[in-house]
Amino acid sequence: MKFFVKALFLMIMTATLSCKKGKSDISGTYQLIENTAVSFANGTQTLTVTASNLIDSRCPVNVTCVWEGYAAADLLIKTNETENKIKLCTGGCNLVKLPTQETITLNGVDYQIQLKNVVIATTSNQKTAVVTLVKI
Repeated sequence: MKFFVKALFLMIMTATLSCKKGKSDISGTYQLIENTAVSFANGTQTLTVTASNLIDSRCPVNVTCVWEGYAAADLLIKTNETENKIKLCTGGCNLVKLPTQETITLNGVDYQIQLKNVVIATTSNQKTAVVTLVKI
C-alpha cells in the first residue's frame, strides 16, 4: 500500500511539474534596438515586439528645465493571432497624455509591458528602448 501511495504521489507531482513547464514565464527587462524585432516563445505562442519612433525630450542631466520632458516609443506587438500597435511613455507622460504601461496576453497569460527608458547612443545615434514585461 505504501508503494502505491508513493507511486501515485510521484505521478501527480510529475504531471503537475510538466504542466507548469509548458507555460514559461517571459518576465524580464529587454533592450529593443529601434526597428529590430525581438521574439519570445511562451508555450505554443510567440510574441514579437518591435520598437520604432523612439523620441527623448527629457531634460538633460545638470540642466535646469521648465519641465522634465518625456521619452516615448511606438511598439508593434504581434502574437500568433493578434497584432497591436501601442505607444508607451516614460517621464512627463501625464502632460502629453500617453500611457506608461499596457497589458498584453500571451498563451492565456497576462503581462504588463512598460517603457522604462529610451537610450540614444551619442557616438552612433543608435536608439534603444528599454522595456519590462511582468507577469500579472
